[in-house]
Amino acid sequence: MNRSAYGLAAAALLVGSVPLVMAARSLDRPAHQEASKLRLAGDGAPFGAALPSVRIGEVRSFGGAMLCVTTTAVTITSVAPVDPAGGFAVQAWGVRPNPFRSGGVGLGAEPKPLAAFPAFGHTPVSGRCSDDSQSFELGVQVAKPGTATATTHGLRVDYTSNGKAGSMVVPMTIQLCAAGDHTGHCGQ
Repeated sequence: MNRSAYGLAAAALLVGSVPLVMAARSLDRPAHQEASKLRLAGDGAPFGAALPSVRIGEVRSFGGAMLCVTTTAVTITSVAPVDPAGGFAVQAWGVRPNPFRSGGVGLGAEPKPLAAFPAFGHTPVSGRCSDDSQSFELGVQVAKPGTATATTHGLRVDYTSNGKAGSMVVPMTIQLCAAGDHTGHCGQ
C-alpha cells in the first residue's frame, strides 16, 4: 500500500470511528429525567364544603385533598382559588404526610389558622401515586373579606419538578356563606 492510500485508509478509519465515539459518550451521559406530575390521590372526584354564617375576616382552614406524584418529588410554589367570588382568597397553604397512615385524621374544616397545625409546611411532596397511603394532605387557610358569600370552585396548585413548572387543579369547592344566605349549598 502506498503512503497516500495508507493515509486515506487511516483517515477513513478515524472518520468512521467518530460516530462510534460519539455514541459511546452519549451512553455515558446521565439520562434526562422527566418532570414528575402532581396528582390528586384516589378517584379524583370533586368534593367540598359550605360553611354557614361565616363572619367578615373569619379564618378557616381546610384539608382533605390528598396529593401524590407520578415519579419524583415536587415542590409546591403556590396555591390559588379557581374562579373565586366574593373576595375568596387563599391566605396560607402547606402539606403534611397523609395522617391516616399513622392513625390520625384529616384536617377537615377548622375555625383556626393553618399555623395552629404545625405539621403543615412547605415541604416537597414525595408520595408516589402508585401507593395512595404515601400521599400528602394539602391544607389551606382561607377567609371571607366582606359581607358576601365567598366561594372558590377549585384550588390551582403550581409546582416545580426537575426545574420544570407544572400546575394542577384540586376539584375542591369551598363556600364561606354569609349570614342569612340560604341559596345553593349555603342553604343545605
